[in-house]
Amino acid sequence: MEYYGDSTSLGAHVPFNFGLLTVDRRNIVESIENKIKIWLDNMPKNQVANWVIENHDNPRIPTKFGAETIPLFTALKLSLPGIEVTYYGSEIGMDNSYVRPDQRQDPNNAGGDRTDESRDSERSPMQWDSSINAGFTEEKKSWLPVNPNYYKLNVEDQKKIPTSNYNFYKKMSQLRKTDTLKNGDLHTYNITKSIYILKRSLLEHESYIVVMNFGSETETVILSNIVKNLNNDLYVYLGSENSAYNPGNIISTVSSAGNPLTLRPQSVVVLTDKYIAPEISTIATESAGTQISSKLISVFSIFLVLKYFL
Repeated sequence: MEYYGDSTSLGAHVPFNFGLLTVDRRNIVESIENKIKIWLDNMPKNQVANWVIENHDNPRIPTKFGAETIPLFTALKLSLPGIEVTYYGSEIGMDNSYVRPDQRQDPNNAGGDRTDESRDSERSPMQWDSSINAGFTEEKKSWLPVNPNYYKLNVEDQKKIPTSNYNFYKKMSQLRKTDTLKNGDLHTYNITKSIYILKRSLLEHESYIVVMNFGSETETVILSNIVKNLNNDLYVYLGSENSAYNPGNIISTVSSAGNPLTLRPQSVVVLTDKYIAPEISTIATESAGTQISSKLISVFSIFLVLKYFL
């Protein structure tokens, strides 16, 4: 915190906040809440917060918490006020890669008490596509070995999948352009060991509520019992693939008998009081188009046969 400086000794505008790098996996929700509050409560006035969840010195999110948690941490860091620092590859959910001792390039390893631990595993090349070396280099081999999962986990493939980590990250990034996320208030709710909620609100603008289930069981959340001043119904802006929620789905905040928010383990949903039109399935649209095309081809074929015989 001292790196911000003060009135007599100027400091940095964005001294890295490494708090969220050290979230305790044994008590994730409480640990996240503490890291956020410590920084915001102690940050000097008129300064901007920043959030670092991955970097070149620490294991990546899938390695520490599992692949299913990638959208949860994406939604968390991109909904907090201030600057989000993205470590390359976190957009698609890159994992640590195995690096043999003879392949290591880290000269000092991790230093301190971690001198036997190489940091190269979280520094593997960016996985752009499924071509050789993940499209990172045209040389026979890269500086560090590419993670073997590049053939299925890469930018180009994820661009084509609406529910991919890449597209989840992209949609959350778009949300940061709203006045609410740029200038709105932040309220956090640490209600259980599994459920963590962020609310961003701004007077005369839409609100956004991010609900994360870090646990291993399905949880039903009656939001009006926790968060004040909510509409009876909210719209889904975005849901992780494993949440089973789609944009435009309506969630009841007041009733367990209606359509309350039910979160699968390690899933996240972003809700808003702004109307979100239901999303039309691309697969269904393509299927309908194929059926129409097939019918047109059949009609045309019949026309040609009749013309030949008449």
